[in-house]
Amino acid sequence: MRRFLIALLGYLSFAFAGYWMIELFSDNAFDRSPEASMTSVFVIGPGGAIIGFIAGVVLGGSTNHFAGASYGPPDRNPLRPQALGR
Repeated sequence: MRRFLIALLGYLSFAFAGYWMIELFSDNAFDRSPEASMTSVFVIGPGGAIIGFIAGVVLGGSTNHFAGASYGPPDRNPLRPQALGR
């Protein structure tokens, strides 16, 4: 869940920053606002989401759900040699 939230934050921050940068630096005077919105939503925002997801994987830590898992009683566990009579 944390990785998804970091990716969402990356998408929103990159899309906002991309919109602002295109509005500020674009020489296009005819349709600057649609250019900025489309580019930020469909190009810069997803790039930020990918970067945010990678940052979430790196910063999210390990989530090993099987660390303390029990696989049943020792006598019925097929992974143990004692259960097979060996």
